[in-house]
Amino acid sequence: IEDEQKRSQVLAQYVGNMYDINSVKQRTHVAGYSDIECYTKEGPYDNTYVVYVYYQMELKNIATPVPSIERLYVVRDTNTGNVYIQNDPGEEIMEYMAEVNKDSDVQELLKDVDKEYQDAKDSDERLKKYFDDMNEAADKAKETAAKNDSTKSPETTANNPK
Repeated sequence: IEDEQKRSQVLAQYVGNMYDINSVKQRTHVAGYSDIECYTKEGPYDNTYVVYVYYQMELKNIATPVPSIERLYVVRDTNTGNVYIQNDPGEEIMEYMAEVNKDSDVQELLKDVDKEYQDAKDSDERLKKYFDDMNEAADKAKETAAKNDSTKSPETTANNPK
């Protein structure tokens, strides 16, 4: 799609559809998404793009939306014009995307979204508590996983009987 604005609208449509298939766990907390905007950078091949998707995530029972950003690798089918998000683009593409992340305009975008996120948390005590609780739960899960890994006994095999 040659027109930059039209391309962004098409990508936003497909990215918007992606959020309809969130995990069950996330659906229990997320009420919706709004203000979806796509920022595109050329990919390493024709008809490929690194897309930064900015959106406001609305959480259930919390008034303040959460500014968020996702990075996606998108490929356009030249026959149909459809765009597809590649969830596992491979190591080479991931390295390319890491390089794109270093571009000054991308760094500025990420910095702006992080500031919006911090400002949102600072302005809403319920939002701050939500993320503090989520981080605490994640830390406990990591500790439990690490503890379980360190206490596992070796598997019984013919060469390693218990």
